Amino acid sequence: MSNKKTKNSPNPFPTPRNSSKKSSSSSRFGGGSSKSRFGSSSSSSSSSSSRFGGSRFGSREEVTWTVTPSHDSVVRISLSGLGDPVYRLLKQPINAEFSKPEKIIEALTNDPDLLEKLTEALNEAWEAYQFRGASIIYPWEDNIKKAFVAVPHPTPPPPPKKEDDDDDEDYLEYDDDADDVALDWLEKLSKGRQSIRTLRAVDAAFVLNVLARTRANVLVGNTPLALEAGFLEKTVLTDDPRIVELAQATGCIEEEW
Repeated sequence: MSNKKTKNSPNPFPTPRNSSKKSSSSSRFGGGSSKSRFGSSSSSSSSSSSRFGGSRFGSREEVTWTVTPSHDSVVRISLSGLGDPVYRLLKQPINAEFSKPEKIIEALTNDPDLLEKLTEALNEAWEAYQFRGASIIYPWEDNIKKAFVAVPHPTPPPPPKKEDDDDDEDYLEYDDDADDVALDWLEKLSKGRQSIRTLRAVDAAFVLNVLARTRANVLVGNTPLALEAGFLEKTVLTDDPRIVELAQATGCIEEEW
């Protein structure tokens, strides 16, 4: 029996030709490096100009939407700009300072007799309105105003498409002229839309009653008065036909928002 050791005896499991004792960052199938046979493996490999992304199938678009009001009139309710409502309600000497809501609130806080007289006059007027049930009252905010007065943007007809003959693959490319077609269609549609009537209530008793009886954007018929700063300083609007009708009956004007 021979005890000689065979030098460089073959390994039954051959070692890959690129292997070494040191761990290499590159291999036949890529590895930890940023470049490999099949592309980059780094986290920054996502590109905006890939085969299935970028401008080939169109970029991300912004959708414009509006809410169409359920009624054809909406009324704004506010003490600002009404002059001296206490003078008109209680027939007291006119006070120029009462054209500001904060001055009315200050006077009611410091004069219990004035508060009692105004409360009695408002309750009498409210009973005459015979309002029952509840109504939604919206705060005077830009996004809510736009919901009433903005031109609606319905979905236009499908844009025309054209085939791309420069590519072997069969797909449809967005036609740039489609934007002009959609805009022309939308312009014609918006011209035929009747604009909603925007009104402003000017009757002092009506305005004070609505503001002082609204709680959390809801007006309930049997809600008591709250002649305080948090209520009388607000500006609100509503398209409830009952409130709009009361505003027209007591006094209102048309205005543009």
